[in-house]
Amino acid sequence: MSKKDMSWKKSNEGIRVPEKVDLFTHSRELEDLILSEYPGTIFENQHYIDDSKKEKTYCFYDLDYAVLRDFLSSLEEKYSFELRDRKGKVVGLV
Repeated sequence: MSKKDMSWKKSNEGIRVPEKVDLFTHSRELEDLILSEYPGTIFENQHYIDDSKKEKTYCFYDLDYAVLRDFLSSLEEKYSFELRDRKGKVVGLV
């Protein structure tokens, strides 16, 4: 995942974003932060680690976009991640 010039918050201005999104990251540290400090509930079936490739991908499914946006606002400079809607369309990339 590469960083884009615009932050994921700014890239969605004026665009209707879904209520629920999926988050993907290669950062084990971000995964730990989400599991321990995310203010919403994350059920076991919403978290998956894809280790089928050389670099693991930490996946979180069906997260509330507004809660996630607030949670990640102070972390976006430190971690890279991708947000997708339920159809797999990228709605945010940092």
